[in-house]
Amino acid sequence: MQPPLEQRVPANRTSRPLNLTRRQFLQTASAGVALSALMIVSRHVLGGPGQTSPGGKLTLAGIGMGGQGTEDMLALQKLPEVQVVAVCDVNREGGGYQSWYWSEGNERRTSGREPVRRLMDDLYAKQRPSGQYRGCRAYADYRELLEKEDVDAVMVATPDHTHAVITMAALRRRKHVYCEKPLTYSVDEARQVAEAARKAGVATQCGNQGQAAEAARVTCEIIADGAIGQARIVFTGVAEKPFRSMAAEGVLTGAAAGAAVFDEAAEAVEAELDPPSDLHGTAAYRRHVAGVLVRRTLENAAEAAT
Repeated sequence: MQPPLEQRVPANRTSRPLNLTRRQFLQTASAGVALSALMIVSRHVLGGPGQTSPGGKLTLAGIGMGGQGTEDMLALQKLPEVQVVAVCDVNREGGGYQSWYWSEGNERRTSGREPVRRLMDDLYAKQRPSGQYRGCRAYADYRELLEKEDVDAVMVATPDHTHAVITMAALRRRKHVYCEKPLTYSVDEARQVAEAARKAGVATQCGNQGQAAEAARVTCEIIADGAIGQARIVFTGVAEKPFRSMAAEGVLTGAAAGAAVFDEAAEAVEAELDPPSDLHGTAAYRRHVAGVLVRRTLENAAEAAT
């Protein structure tokens, strides 16, 4: 029987107090004020309109730089409020990595901690007037990264069986965590991680893009708001085939008949409704289209079930 997760991760080291007298502090502060009067600070440092100052950014480290981890880091690096400062992987550099985003898993690429570190530096360099940046560090051991890097959050995309242990180590240090699915390898691990997250009081998310997509969120919002009335029957599928089978059996009809993908069905409804040009493409109208689609789907399903 394996020990609890909390016994499988290193405990936090107690930080040493800073030995600084009041006089030393005042002398240091005075020198800093005098120096600041002579400095000209660039706009991106101050965080002007449309800018996020470095001090206001959430610092992030990525653990697991395979195919999915690389894609996650590319997405996170684009966020103006995030600063990627470190990456970690046991593999320094190698080929054969796959991602669903790379020709749906058919393409293989080079990845590892060093390729992703270079990639992060190059992307940040393009955002600087100097065209240079060397601020992303690479680690082979996630424990060393958590020990040395005082980051706000971590992204975990390692092999599945290591998700829970690494997530628990980050939570014990009160780091926000985005962990790829599956979050854990057992129900017991899931309960331990959930309890650790509650105690840490940090933000957590399990990476499931299907449930994070706009279509899923809008549908949940519509149902929760009562736009379609009380939902009595729910049909679900894991791929395109179940939806087409239901359509062939007459359960789904109209715009929903070919709704293997939400957007395809929404486009059919939108074309039928022919909205005014000033409403087309707005968020409010997308919600209206989604409401029509969901309402028709459930009405057809309820009628078929009677």
